[in-house]
Amino acid sequence: MTEQTITLPVSGMTCANCALNIERGIKKLEGVQTTNVNFVAEQAVIGFDPKQLLAKDVVKNIQGSGYIVNKTRGTPSQPLLGVDSVYKTKVCSEYN
Repeated sequence: MTEQTITLPVSGMTCANCALNIERGIKKLEGVQTTNVNFVAEQAVIGFDPKQLLAKDVVKNIQGSGYIVNKTRGTPSQPLLGVDSVYKTKVCSEYN
């Protein structure tokens, strides 16, 4: 089984319970292997089987829980967070 890991910037969390709610929702998705949502860092790191789940499904799940996945915030060390070509290919193309 191949695991793909994505890091998504998540805003709209007001407390640690928000992060737990997001984690619970993501863990219900088939194919999710690991999940860590950090309230302070405002990010979610999700490991999943790309044969069972797409990144856009994770984004939709987070948004469906009432939180915002920022597609433009990021750092050079986290290419999936920015609007560079890797992000556009991996997440935006799946999200759209």
